[in-house]
Amino acid sequence: MVNIQTDHNGCDSIVTAHLTIQPTPLAAMALSHYYLTEDRLWTTVTDTTSQPHSRRWLINGVFTDTVKSLRCHADLLDDSMRIVLVVCNGVCCDTLGLTIPVQHGFVMFPNVFTPVAEDVNARFCPRGSGVERFELRVFNRQGLEVFHSRSMEDCWDGTCKGVPCPQGSYVYIVRYTLHYSPERWLSSSGSVLLLR
Repeated sequence: MVNIQTDHNGCDSIVTAHLTIQPTPLAAMALSHYYLTEDRLWTTVTDTTSQPHSRRWLINGVFTDTVKSLRCHADLLDDSMRIVLVVCNGVCCDTLGLTIPVQHGFVMFPNVFTPVAEDVNARFCPRGSGVERFELRVFNRQGLEVFHSRSMEDCWDGTCKGVPCPQGSYVYIVRYTLHYSPERWLSSSGSVLLLR
C-alpha cells in the first residue's frame, strides 16, 4: 500500500509504503529410486518443499499433475526420464529438475577369484540383469582358450579340461544381448586374477 500526501503547493510531502514480502519458495523433491531398470521402470517422486505453495509436475516435458506425490513411469526404450517440479507461492516460482537414467541391462565380473575358497569368490561368475543371450570366453597368457560358456549360470572353476590352471592373470571376452534389443550384440573384455 502506498500513501502520497501533497502540501498546499501541490508538492509531495509524505510517502508511506507498506510492502508484503513473500519468501521465494525453494523447490525440493525426494525419489524412491534414483535410477530405473528393465525390471523396475518407475519411481515415486514426492514434493518436499517446505513453504506453502502450489505445484506442477513435468514428466519428460509434459505437465502431468498437481498432487504432492506421483508415481512416474518410463518407456522400455527410453535412456532416461526427466522429472521437473515447479512450485509457486502466488508471486514467485522455483523449478527443480532431475534426469533419472534407465539402465537397460548389464553384465559385470569380479576381478579376482580363488578356486580353493569356500565362499562366493570360489568361481569366476558373471552377474547381470536384462541379458537375453550370452557368450563368455577366457584366455590364458599364451592366448589359448581355457573356458567357454553360453550361459550366465556357467561359472569358471579355474580349470581347463579338468586340470587346474596356474595362478595368474587371465583375459575374458564377453558378448551379450539385452531383452529390449535382442538383435544388438554388445561386447566387453577385461582381466581376472586367479589366486591359488
